[in-house]
Amino acid sequence: MNTLLLATFLTCFTPNSQNVHVLPQNVGAIQDLISGDFDGNGNKDYALQVLLPKPVAGPRERIAVVFLRQGTSYAPFVLASGSVDPGLELGLHLVKKGSKGKDFELDVEFTYPFDAIDIVSEKGSVTYLWKGGRFQAIITAD
Repeated sequence: MNTLLLATFLTCFTPNSQNVHVLPQNVGAIQDLISGDFDGNGNKDYALQVLLPKPVAGPRERIAVVFLRQGTSYAPFVLASGSVDPGLELGLHLVKKGSKGKDFELDVEFTYPFDAIDIVSEKGSVTYLWKGGRFQAIITAD
């Protein structure tokens, strides 16, 4: 991943007062954008998946990042990043607080204490849930 491009992206994304999301042209294209209260503090947070510009050589990359509202600013948390598989569609979905889920690795059912971010593909689903000051990845579909 181009760390300069990533740093530019993280410092440039700001939800403006009209609730329109602006990215500089050289940063990439927003593929998915969802909002919810992902850390349970009562503030509106944002999660988005961005397709980064195609490099001269190599595959195109994507990044899924959450911006948690902390006071008057947003703190970024990268959920996932990597090369885009042309044959695999990925999408972000909001999982609402109080929804039921299942951790396939632990084989246990649970209730979401906060809104969560689900990254879904034909191959499965990984849900990111705020726990202990960070996002925990949970395999929720196989």
